[in-house]
Amino acid sequence: MFDGDRSLSQFLVTILTNLYNPLIGWAKDAISAECAREVRELTKVENGSHFSAVHAKAEQIEGFQIDGMALQIAGEAPVLWALLDSLLSARALQVSKIESKGHTEIGILVSDAQEAEDSEYWAQVDDLEGVIEGITGDCISRAERLASQRSATMMLRKVVIVSLLKKSTNQKANSLSSILGIFLHSTHAPEKVIETMAKMGLSISVDAIHDTVRSLSAESSHALQYLGQTLLAAYAYDNFDINLKSTVPTAEKSTDTLKHLTSGLLFPLQHGVTRDDLKCSYELWRKSRLNPLSDCSIGRTWKDLLSLHQDVSHSSGLSRRDQFNSWKFLHDLCHHGPPYFAQFQSQISAPQVLEQIPVAKTPIIPASAMDVNNSTVAGNIQAIERLMAQGGVFDPADVEDGESPDVTEYVVLVHGDLGTGERISSMQQCRSIETTPWRRFQHIVFVPGLFHLKMAAADAIWRALIQPLSARQDQTSLMHDIAQLRPRETGIFGSKPGFRMMHQLIGHDGICRRLDCWRIEVEKINNAHKTLDDFAIVKPSLEELKEIANRLAREYIATYKLTRARRQPDERRDKQYENNLLINKYFLLYEELSYAMNIRRHCAR
Repeated sequence: MFDGDRSLSQFLVTILTNLYNPLIGWAKDAISAECAREVRELTKVENGSHFSAVHAKAEQIEGFQIDGMALQIAGEAPVLWALLDSLLSARALQVSKIESKGHTEIGILVSDAQEAEDSEYWAQVDDLEGVIEGITGDCISRAERLASQRSATMMLRKVVIVSLLKKSTNQKANSLSSILGIFLHSTHAPEKVIETMAKMGLSISVDAIHDTVRSLSAESSHALQYLGQTLLAAYAYDNFDINLKSTVPTAEKSTDTLKHLTSGLLFPLQHGVTRDDLKCSYELWRKSRLNPLSDCSIGRTWKDLLSLHQDVSHSSGLSRRDQFNSWKFLHDLCHHGPPYFAQFQSQISAPQVLEQIPVAKTPIIPASAMDVNNSTVAGNIQAIERLMAQGGVFDPADVEDGESPDVTEYVVLVHGDLGTGERISSMQQCRSIETTPWRRFQHIVFVPGLFHLKMAAADAIWRALIQPLSARQDQTSLMHDIAQLRPRETGIFGSKPGFRMMHQLIGHDGICRRLDCWRIEVEKINNAHKTLDDFAIVKPSLEELKEIANRLAREYIATYKLTRARRQPDERRDKQYENNLLINKYFLLYEELSYAMNIRRHCAR
């Protein structure tokens, strides 16, 4: 019986050996035919893989996504995708095969070697980090991060390989190589590099890239004129610098390589704005102080803004601003105070909405860069005229009827930083004696960006509370807090910190100060509450906390009463207390501005 089993085994081995090559050949032909069919399917126009350089559209570039392309390939060509997965995971399959045979230690050594190699690779390839994080998202642990990086890299490689196969089958199926070519062009890659990658199939040629740029520029030009001539467009511009280093330096201007240029963009006005809403140019000019014939003797001031949202009576007796301040005191305690108060976070309602700006997706159309230095008044004149010319709006005296809309009766909103606003104001003042509305830029209405307003607010706090040497002397000054919070950066804060540093300081120091106000107030209520932790032991209710927060909003922030207190003799004044009231007020005004900007609404609790 044993001899019979061995004979049968030998017989089966002989048959399988003789059938192995025919079976492998049959499987190879079947897989090859199926993969070729899948590649042909992927190259069809309806699959969106065709990219015409001559007829390139901005939507093709904006809508291109590697992960979306990978999902499409995996769905349309599952056999090819699985085959590439196996081929690109040969080492992982080798480790699994070794471990399946019982050689676990060898498998672990191979796996560890692979992980060390991958770690070194990812430490060197920093430029891909953003791409990988965009695909995989944030990772928690190092092992999970490494696994996600491997998965994302595998996906990228498979997409590139399939793209090469598609382009070899149909030259028009070149979406990935076209995007890579445009990317190389935007990063000023040498033409030799682009041509080399084009021959490898990873990019389109330099000529094709130039055709794409011309097509995109023509499309953008048409879109700019179409939008600009509706007179329902807002304009924005800013300066940027380019260092044009010469390959072969010359004696003339050998060091003058920095070029000052101006970039601009247009975007449509949202929220149902019509041309009639903007038909107020003559009315504004009639009341303008720049108008020598103005019939408006009394101009508007900032005090007129106070009547926009009249205060209404509230059960707490607090004004709208005080209600926000009370909410901020309570919010800081529950989010940054002792752990007991964290249970009330979900029970604190957001500040009451007064007027909210609806969220709307606004398309942005970039304009061509202009060889203009807008750091001067003359440069701003050129920038505005050229930007509006790209929008198809010209001086009515220079064009025939119908060629350009007459902007004389309308206003045009122009956005920029605060420096741009100052130069536009100077420009309009210098041109106020001109006879035509166009030449005196009567139609231009400057609208500062809210971010620049926030920067100005942070800078004002720095100038008032940090820059003067006299503001740094007492123990309750902001500079003293900086020495505690950021001891290594006192010199930077004392000279000229950037916006980000000031923004973080106002947030962090404001929280500390408001928590300290809580500590002082609860100690007044009960001398046993020396700290907020002591106060948390008695487990106060949310209603009790709200009452204390309302009291803090009334008594720990500067009001009109501060002016009266400063009139007292010095021996009856507490100057440190007065200064702290002002600091709390400035910080809370900044917090209110930031909160309103972040949620796009005017608010009061």
